[in-house]
Amino acid sequence: MVPDMTEFQTRILTAAIRAPSGDNCQPWRFHFESELLVRVSAHFHRAKSFFDFEHRATALSIGASIENMRVQAASEGFATELAYAVENGGENYATLTFTRNEAMRISQARVAALFERTVNRRPFLPMAIHPSLRAQLLEEPVDGVMVQMITERRGISQWADVIEIGDRIRYSHPVIHEELFSKLLFNRQMAQDVRMGLEIDRLGVGPLGAMLLRWLRPWPRVQRLSRWGLVYALARQSGLLARFTGALVLITTGRTGSQNWVRAGEQVQRIWIKAQELGLQTHPMPVALYLDQRYHTEGLNDFLPAHNELLQRLRSRIESLIPTGTGVMLFRLGWGWPMRGQSVRLPLDRFLD
Repeated sequence: MVPDMTEFQTRILTAAIRAPSGDNCQPWRFHFESELLVRVSAHFHRAKSFFDFEHRATALSIGASIENMRVQAASEGFATELAYAVENGGENYATLTFTRNEAMRISQARVAALFERTVNRRPFLPMAIHPSLRAQLLEEPVDGVMVQMITERRGISQWADVIEIGDRIRYSHPVIHEELFSKLLFNRQMAQDVRMGLEIDRLGVGPLGAMLLRWLRPWPRVQRLSRWGLVYALARQSGLLARFTGALVLITTGRTGSQNWVRAGEQVQRIWIKAQELGLQTHPMPVALYLDQRYHTEGLNDFLPAHNELLQRLRSRIESLIPTGTGVMLFRLGWGWPMRGQSVRLPLDRFLD
């Protein structure tokens, strides 16, 4: 337990930091103003990423951490009152107040799923998800957030095409390449020393894939191999993962303010925890959405001229698939061989103001 923190605060904070974040950057800060009141803010330096356009991914991750705290509190018989911060571009996002209310108590199974939740990048079985399970995933909607479960093969194939286009851009972008390799943890000692970033043994690539990743570290090598189809092959692999799955889940919001992305993060985590509880595997695949949003807002400024045609195709596809609103998350959902264990986290005191 962190000095000067109560056991309840420690449990709340421990749950909060099990939320997902882009490249495991852990962009959260917490300030306990009393035992039952905590302010949540962002650590923008940790969150710095090409994909964190306008801090949207950060807000999404903060929403997920809020949902984790709500679940942990409910498991102990507390209700959570949530007040979102005024949208002024600052680091503060929300304040949570916990109040004793036994009627809010939930099962320990939900808390266990929270701590067992993980990303599974392995192939899933192309088996349909029973309608009763899909209904359970959608039982607790968040105001202002829309969830679409894509189960028909045609719809899945359309989104798989979008994912492939996005990954062709991602794997041919030097800035994204450098960011990725700066965050890869190539062995367990690195993971224990740094305690943030992407552990290579959790990427589901196996020993040969890990060797290939190490070999692809120099960007000029990737450029040379791309002439022989490397980027296309990597993107195709992502498309195949999306095509052969039980369902894709698309989460959208009607507005792009940070509060809406926080709410969307709550919804993402709510579905993810429930999926874990039901034994379903999940794999976020939002890259195409985030690349499109940057391009739609800022044009080619942050891309290569060679990306222009792909970005235009991406814009056209996403406009047709999301006629209204903004896509905040897309993930695979299905049955597969589970991943075990969780990603590393920084010590609790590194998250406290």
